[in-house]
Amino acid sequence: MLGLMNCTYAQNKKFKPTKNMVELSALEGVAKLKVGQKAYYQATIHGSVGFMTSVSSASYRIFKLIDTHFAYKDARKARMSGGDKATKTFVFEALKTGNTVLTIKDIFRGKIKATYKINVIVE
Repeated sequence: MLGLMNCTYAQNKKFKPTKNMVELSALEGVAKLKVGQKAYYQATIHGSVGFMTSVSSASYRIFKLIDTHFAYKDARKARMSGGDKATKTFVFEALKTGNTVLTIKDIFRGKIKATYKINVIVE
């Protein structure tokens, strides 16, 4: 699963987007970026309960996952049973012009409960 790469598990600060970063929305379904611009998608996860999110880009040459960030509801309890509820932020970079599709899957106890697609246009 791509969403498990580049993880830093002990983060306890809320993710702060940098200037010109685009927030991706599954409801909007389309995102336009410039080459070199970064974007992010956030999801609530709770691994011990079974709530997970995975992401995948149809073309990593155009739009690539470069980092993930975890912000736990209570970082002191992150390693304890039930204390792992967090906001997971997936950070992407637009590498070259073109179109691709970002697929987001909400997973509950190993079963896909919802799938969203965002058309990504890099200019």
